Amino acid sequence: MRKAQFKGSKQIYFVATCAETPWITAKYTKKLADEKHFEVLGFRSILMPQSYITGGLSTPDAENKKILLFAEPKIDELAPQIKAGEKIPEEPLGKSWMSTITNPMMYATMMSAKKFAVSDKCIGCGKCERNCPLGNIHLIDGKPVWGKNCTQCNACIGGCPVGAIEYGKKTIGKPKYYLEK
Repeated sequence: MRKAQFKGSKQIYFVATCAETPWITAKYTKKLADEKHFEVLGFRSILMPQSYITGGLSTPDAENKKILLFAEPKIDELAPQIKAGEKIPEEPLGKSWMSTITNPMMYATMMSAKKFAVSDKCIGCGKCERNCPLGNIHLIDGKPVWGKNCTQCNACIGGCPVGAIEYGKKTIGKPKYYLEK
């Protein structure tokens, strides 16, 4: 967002997905909006299934379906407010220690693509390469190879149509969530 050029309205909404709490994401989004001279009309978080499988966290499909069903009314309530240009009431901030202490430590010590591996099940479809928001995956000889710029969003693991991608031993046999619509 810092690099993007925007035209039109200077009013903006932020909708964040999270697996537990948005921590203090609202604070960061307001700072970013100030840098771009935007007026924030609202910030809202919507709980979504846990997808941080490389961190050892995942939820079974049945639980994921419940989480998505719970999210739908929140989305249905929020969408018309945004469409009408209404201000959205402030959402309480979460625990700041996660964003200010834990996340920087995780990024410094744990966020790496080194343990990503692909099995013989890989069909070379390139979906992992296309799904990577950081452009960190490239197919070489029909197989994915990860670069160093990884945020462990796990779109590659969850989006693999044949389940060929793992992250060391942490992800083997665990449910892999990826919403594709």
